[in-house]
Amino acid sequence: MPGTLIAFYPGSVYLIHKLTKNVIVDNDYMINRYDDVVIDGKNWALRAYHSLKQIQQFEMARGEAESSVLDFGALKFRNQFGVGNYINHPPKDVLPNVAICGIDFYDKDLKNSHKHLLPNFFAQKHGFFDFPQEDLFMKSIVIVAKRSIVDEELFLNYRFNPRFPYPDWYYQPNEEEARRRWSRRTIL
Repeated sequence: MPGTLIAFYPGSVYLIHKLTKNVIVDNDYMINRYDDVVIDGKNWALRAYHSLKQIQQFEMARGEAESSVLDFGALKFRNQFGVGNYINHPPKDVLPNVAICGIDFYDKDLKNSHKHLLPNFFAQKHGFFDFPQEDLFMKSIVIVAKRSIVDEELFLNYRFNPRFPYPDWYYQPNEEEARRRWSRRTIL
């Protein structure tokens, strides 16, 4: 069904002007929103593995040591929808069947007991001028269906910038959309 939530794009949340070269180089897991926020899902699987191992160890030891404390930040790796970083770009002559949608989560809209489930975290400290919304909890990306999808692979247009050379494997499904998406912004 069009508009159905398929997945979260998990990972570290950056402001585009605060990205460093060591985050960008050889990283095929970065995806950006339209508001200069970038999410890096590159090391999500490795972090998930270590965090889930920590959860498992905590659960095994829970009966033995009442004083054990679980890092609730580790629980975000249990979100079964945090798999958007595994969706492939479509091959030539195949159109994407899912799209990204930026979403902001605010303290007032989330119960404290649910905050640990969001599969994103701010990679850097940010200030008021970065995000002036005073009760902003997290910026995220969700993947939604563009049409009805039945028994087929999910494909997401990675939307690479046409001003730079594309990798050999990359096929641009919609050149006009890419030019429009990456055109220089003008201030009125």
